[in-house]
Amino acid sequence: MGLFDSLKKAFSKPYQTISVAQAEELLGSGEITITEAEQRRASARILDVREDFEVTEGMIPGALHIPMGQLQARLGELDPAVPVIAVCRSGNRSAAVANALNGAGYKADTMAGGMSAWTRAGLPTT
Repeated sequence: MGLFDSLKKAFSKPYQTISVAQAEELLGSGEITITEAEQRRASARILDVREDFEVTEGMIPGALHIPMGQLQARLGELDPAVPVIAVCRSGNRSAAVANALNGAGYKADTMAGGMSAWTRAGLPTT
């Protein structure tokens, strides 16, 4: 199954409603805090999956911007040997992207709270 198919499946109906505990079990440790993301910026690739209009509000310095809908076509821009930290506005889209990347053989996490949490914490943006 390709990356696009994984994303499509993640956002298609029918879906099952599960508890928070079940979600945490399924996701494992794929969600990291903004503090962890800041600490890992030098050794991981920050992947901003927000839309073009959203990144005008600021990006994490050094982040690669690939809107979620373009990811499959631009997957070659990511090095499978470099861990990925996926970022969006609130953490929902980036969680789906991280899950799809993990399924495609990458090591990917999502940043809890997304750019909303990053900017609230006063961390740097460009």
